[in-house]
Amino acid sequence: MNKISKCEINDLTSQYDIILLAETWLSEKQELNIKNYKAILLNKEKINKFGRNNGGLAILIRNNLCNKVKNIDIKSSNTLWISLESDNKNNEPPLIIALSYNPPNNSKYHNNELFTEMNNNLDYIRNNLKTDRILIIGDFNARIGSKNANTINNLNKHNNENNFIRK
Repeated sequence: MNKISKCEINDLTSQYDIILLAETWLSEKQELNIKNYKAILLNKEKINKFGRNNGGLAILIRNNLCNKVKNIDIKSSNTLWISLESDNKNNEPPLIIALSYNPPNNSKYHNNELFTEMNNNLDYIRNNLKTDRILIIGDFNARIGSKNANTINNLNKHNNENNFIRK
């Protein structure tokens, strides 16, 4: 928290119910304490060449929503998954929120299998949690060009087969 003060954090967060943060740079043992929020963390134990932590994810849930949020226990090195229960007025299934970070290609922590892993996790969610209400957010360090065309085609194929993205 050395870039902005705790007062600034409290002012910035006070108007939001759910906050997603990528590249927190928190170590494995560090916690994130923000007034009126519970933090769900995926911290990294790795230290980069400059002596600081890298990566790391945090989902902050306003305290009054904590009873509606569940951490989804999916093994993933770069993605946090939560389930947000609806108020059930319309008998809607939960909204699944995924926060992901994919390190740059030149990083030794880059995950070549991130999108394959995500596709497998999406299959698991569809089959076990019975919902297609899925929001995926993150820092994917976008790769563009022909080298990644297969990844994009696989995601489109997955969407077309499972109707994840509705138009």
